[in-house]
Amino acid sequence: MSNRFTQLTSLARRPQMLTVVAGGVLLALLFFALTQLLDHQYYTQNFDATEEVIGPAPCWAYKATDVLPVKHDGIYGAGACADPSDDQKPSVLRSPCTYFYGSGNLSFTHYLQGYTEKAKRNLTLVAVDPVNHAEKVLLSHVYTHSRLLYDTVAIALKGYYHLEWRWAGQKDAGKAWIDDIRIPGKYVSEPRTGCTCSKAAMSEEAAVLPY
Repeated sequence: MSNRFTQLTSLARRPQMLTVVAGGVLLALLFFALTQLLDHQYYTQNFDATEEVIGPAPCWAYKATDVLPVKHDGIYGAGACADPSDDQKPSVLRSPCTYFYGSGNLSFTHYLQGYTEKAKRNLTLVAVDPVNHAEKVLLSHVYTHSRLLYDTVAIALKGYYHLEWRWAGQKDAGKAWIDDIRIPGKYVSEPRTGCTCSKAAMSEEAAVLPY
């Protein structure tokens, strides 16, 4: 009698156990789908107009920086070439306004053409708040060779920012190149309003932040 009671009790509990297991599987699937969705909130820039979805682009800004054909192992097609004249006049590549979600990895390739020990060249990657222009340094790098570099930078920013790659250094220190940029955020620049940061692009209230 005792064994039969135990079996009946076990059978009575099985539907509850199945419900718990099914609920756990469903939560796991939902979590996976959410992480995949967030992971796909990014855009890229490879400076090749025929391949780039956004262009080489509305709302990318260039100061003493040009988009030129490049031949280098690991960089194909075109790249952005920075050739600053001195420390006081850096070359700048600025991204469109981007909404960052609080996590993600920024990646890009870059190298210094014509490296020499006699003249130094450095790169600083900065996030710039479009409202108060506050800056946060994300990466500082001093070139010590001409080999191709693959950089990945963890981005913990949340909100609206521009990214700026700034090259500076001594005169005749060589040309810096950058390509294959992958930004972990949503492109929210509005070309029709002078590339301002548009909250409307995020399906929020229609509002435009100063550039």
